[in-house]
Amino acid sequence: TIRMCKASLIPKLELVEVAWAFATAGEKRPELFAAMKQALAPHLDSLPEDHRRLLGWACAEVGEHATELGEPPIVADKDATLKVYAALEDLARRMGEGQGAGIEVLSSEPVPVVAVHDVISEA
Repeated sequence: TIRMCKASLIPKLELVEVAWAFATAGEKRPELFAAMKQALAPHLDSLPEDHRRLLGWACAEVGEHATELGEPPIVADKDATLKVYAALEDLARRMGEGQGAGIEVLSSEPVPVVAVHDVISEA
């Protein structure tokens, strides 16, 4: 696989999937991921966003961080943030009203941090 990467014999989108497969299998071979990143380097700007994220995840999973991809975004989507915040506030309120079996308020300020034990969420 390393020779195929160096010879650019694997199409770029398939190479990202190969990285995913090796990372999922727990194949921690830095030389393999270095070769894949090197083969993909000229194509990083043209990779679809989902493939860039997958490559970043795969590299991080085996300890071979893909700094070539840049820094991950640190700003969350506003609607998603508000939805999560409202759900946490609701859980903290329930706990305060004695309805929170299995709910533990870890912190209420500056934002509610709640631990919910034995729960499955649909969201």
